[in-house]
Amino acid sequence: MKLKDLGLLKNQLCIDGTWRDSTDGQRFEVTNPATNDVITQVPNANAKDVQAALEAANTAWATWRAVPAKAR
Repeated sequence: MKLKDLGLLKNQLCIDGTWRDSTDGQRFEVTNPATNDVITQVPNANAKDVQAALEAANTAWATWRAVPAKAR
């Protein structure tokens, strides 16, 4: 089965609300385990990417934690 809306397939990292490649450009293949067909390639996040994601999450948490659970 093929994905009908290819706009739903994201092959970048989402960090701080922005889609981007890994800082070193490394990627790896994602395969369909039933057929071994390559579906896409995605960024191989490294330590710099993880640090950026953690910093973004920490910054967002300051505002997010003030939002009541029901509103989230």
